[in-house]
Amino acid sequence: MPACFRYLTKVAEDKFGSLDLTHAGRLPKNVVQSFVKAVIPPTTMPQACADTTTAFLALAEGTVKDIPPEQVDVLAVQSVAKPAFVAAVLGTPMVRDYIKTVMLPPASLEDDDGEAQVGGTLVAA
Repeated sequence: MPACFRYLTKVAEDKFGSLDLTHAGRLPKNVVQSFVKAVIPPTTMPQACADTTTAFLALAEGTVKDIPPEQVDVLAVQSVAKPAFVAAVLGTPMVRDYIKTVMLPPASLEDDDGEAQVGGTLVAA
């Protein structure tokens, strides 16, 4: 598993843990919507923000039901479990890109293969 993917997964898992204040193992829809709005650029147009939130919820619910996100009734989604949240963080470009550009630490050498991971691109060292 590439270092960037491991890092994104860890960030998503940690973020879920910090948002799950009741330790219920699920985040209410409004908490997920607030998270998405917080990690996209503040200059994002309202419609793009709404589309990103809808895509995130659809991907999360589609992961659980094993159906394409396009077939998910987002209005019926009430909460999101941790595995679905992580999958949606990794699969929603605007959310994933924010984490990669804002939170990803500088490239480092991998111990086992002598390659550096730079923002999702493998670079021979």
